[in-house]
Amino acid sequence: ADQIRYYLSQLSLPKKQSNFEMDGLRDKCKFLAGPLNAAFEKPISAAHSKFDGKVPQGELVDKTGDAT
Repeated sequence: ADQIRYYLSQLSLPKKQSNFEMDGLRDKCKFLAGPLNAAFEKPISAAHSKFDGKVPQGELVDKTGDAT
């Protein structure tokens, strides 16, 4: 999850990487610490605590299967 989080955080760097806009960085960090973190950490935590680290068999929603 940390690698995914790092990759997504780099997508919105300005074209000139030495020009850091503090407001943009602050917003990005807030997003990474909140909704994005929950989206990855909750399913991983559930798989570890409830299913002995294994994801159970299931079915994809039709829209998800078509999109991927």
